[in-house]
Amino acid sequence: MSESAINRRKSQLFLTQISPVYDTHDEVVRKKLKRGKFPLTKTGIIRMISLCLYLGSTLTWILLNQQCDNSNISYANISCIGIAFAGGLILFLLFSLGLSVKDPGSWIQSDIIFNLIISLAVIVVSILALKNCREAGTKHLSSALAISAASASICSCAALLLMYRFIEDTNPTTSKPTRRDPRKSIFA
Repeated sequence: MSESAINRRKSQLFLTQISPVYDTHDEVVRKKLKRGKFPLTKTGIIRMISLCLYLGSTLTWILLNQQCDNSNISYANISCIGIAFAGGLILFLLFSLGLSVKDPGSWIQSDIIFNLIISLAVIVVSILALKNCREAGTKHLSSALAISAASASICSCAALLLMYRFIEDTNPTTSKPTRRDPRKSIFA
């Protein structure tokens, strides 16, 4: 039994000499999703911008008491914005606290699906609110912020998908060697 273990170990050493094992793709993603690392990534920054815009849209709606002739569309608008903010914040905290490290694929997939669906709903309802509310001026600020927040959320979905699907090249590209002496060679 010990000879078979030694043979397995020798074959593993031989294989690692031929083709060394680097981090797999899931390990690279897990490093980015460790506790405290996600907010510093491009995806995390875009997601924070989106959450700030959702919060600004909600506060603008509350402060300006955005009521239009069709109050159903106004309340549907703030409901979609609230759901998008709450769900986005929960998923952002899930990634930021490192709770998605064990199975990043399913969490990233659920995040992308949720944010795409709710962002499209926010855009549609906000456009309907802009069309149905005849009041001009600052009453449309909440819907405009919601549309920009949903657009930023869609961009963060794309960035999250790219972060999960593509590995960044960690090896620096080697530049063409330059001659130290700028004079031309007599043999050239």
